[in-house]
Amino acid sequence: MFRGYRKGNVCSLSSLVRNALPKGAEEHFRFTELRRCWAEVAGPVLAPLTVPVRIEDGCLVISATTQAVAHRTMLEGQRIRERLEKNFHIVIRGVRPYTGRIRPVRANPAEQTPKPFTIRADETLVRRYRETFRERIAERTVADALASLAATIAARRVRAKKK
Repeated sequence: MFRGYRKGNVCSLSSLVRNALPKGAEEHFRFTELRRCWAEVAGPVLAPLTVPVRIEDGCLVISATTQAVAHRTMLEGQRIRERLEKNFHIVIRGVRPYTGRIRPVRANPAEQTPKPFTIRADETLVRRYRETFRERIAERTVADALASLAATIAARRVRAKKK
């Protein structure tokens, strides 16, 4: 038997989530989105040289690489304010730049992360550990996993001694 929805019981998912979030979480999400799309707000010239840090007392605090960039950010404050309100529904009174350190944004973190090297354990060593663990542990899958782990650790020790 199919039960249909009553119109009075249906509500949007966003309203359910909005009501479940703690106070201030929605603004935090908007600010995170702002950081992600900072180039749209600051423009192509200022975006690589500045980073939005936080909103404090109604002002957007922006970290700039140099004093000249901070001054330029102050001059562009009205335009930044208008874009924030229009695109992100964040209302601020103004911008407050300061000279600080800016970490470069990684284009694709997965590409820049070094890939771990794998050490293959000797099969005879794995079999020997497997026999030892199967005698002591009733669960075969656990014994096999421990045998593989022990063989890998032994192979790493051998490799470390060679260095």
